[in-house]
Amino acid sequence: MVKNIYILANSPGELSGWVNPVLSALSERDLEVNVIFVALPCPYASGRESVCAKSLPLVSRTLSVGEVLHGYSFDKKDSNLVLQFGGDPFFGFIVSRRLKGKWFLYGTRPRFSNFVDFYFLPDRSFVDRFVKKGISPLKYEVVGNLMVDSVVEHLNCDEVRNLLGVSSDDRLVSVLLGSRPFEYESSCSFFMEMSIEVLKRLDCCSVVMPIAPTVDEELLLSALKRSGFACEKGFPKDVDCGSGRYVHMVQENNFDVMKASTLVVALPGTNNLQVASLGTPLVMLAPLNEAENIPLDGLPGLISSSSNLGRAIKRRLVFWYNKRERFVSLPNRLSGVEIVPEHRYIMTPSMAADVVCDLLSSEEKLNSIRKGYEMLDLSRGAALKVADTVCNFFKGS
Repeated sequence: MVKNIYILANSPGELSGWVNPVLSALSERDLEVNVIFVALPCPYASGRESVCAKSLPLVSRTLSVGEVLHGYSFDKKDSNLVLQFGGDPFFGFIVSRRLKGKWFLYGTRPRFSNFVDFYFLPDRSFVDRFVKKGISPLKYEVVGNLMVDSVVEHLNCDEVRNLLGVSSDDRLVSVLLGSRPFEYESSCSFFMEMSIEVLKRLDCCSVVMPIAPTVDEELLLSALKRSGFACEKGFPKDVDCGSGRYVHMVQENNFDVMKASTLVVALPGTNNLQVASLGTPLVMLAPLNEAENIPLDGLPGLISSSSNLGRAIKRRLVFWYNKRERFVSLPNRLSGVEIVPEHRYIMTPSMAADVVCDLLSSEEKLNSIRKGYEMLDLSRGAALKVADTVCNFFKGS
């Protein structure tokens, strides 16, 4: 009998923030298991999830949901476990029924409770939802936030700065372009121009852009060239900003680079909480200049951007969603207060540079962000708890 784990996930953040730490924890166990990654449909997907999943520990094969449901052959005598991280639970339901396996779900809501065999909860605050629905406490466990476990440090800050050629006294700014095509294609020009402005205004300052592994380099290079920035293929690379100043793009030891930074600038996403776990001050910038290009969930996501009317409707919806959300950055959403400064509006690169330079010039403001992180539960160990439960399942099967 073969032991199979079918990992369900649908975006770069889920792969790096949830799937990777769990598979890393499982790889350290004495468990012979076959892991198959199943990519779920998602408007935020990068298109490279399956490619990146192949490099994760234990993964032997990647499939789409369609491939699992149609024409996929498997031995009914196998012990199958569907382990879902994010995405619509409906996909976990149909995949687990198709494979006749157990279904474990990492999430916050007791949906499909008659069919989910076990829930992993990221925070104790979600327990009330399960209690109100009358779900047995034997059917769920508070494991903690897997995103914290996804942050791995290898080098110390001085070593990282030496590798980047940055003095220990210099201010180092990490700018995260995002991991989804719509993010880095539309944001790279904006953040490059912002970085140039910051470098012009501040002496003893360097800018680095840690690039996510799910980024399609060809798309990124194409977007940079359209904006007038020339650079060679491969990482690390330096993008010439003129006047002898450069923005360094790297794709290794990204967390170490962020840890060694004075400030991190990022779009909303998984990386916001990862940066918080490193203790590095973060500012979240979400330019809404091209709001009509931001993917939407559910039925609004089906609105076409090919017509002026469709773009106008999507733009209005994005601004409506933005107005009704008190916080977007994960540290703020989890704490209920603004730990991380959020800037969500139509802005110019110069306006963004104002925000960055203001923070870099105020140690008091940077310390306030660091102090705010103390309100968050950034304890590690969630991946180990998930791995324990998975191992116990196979031992009993």
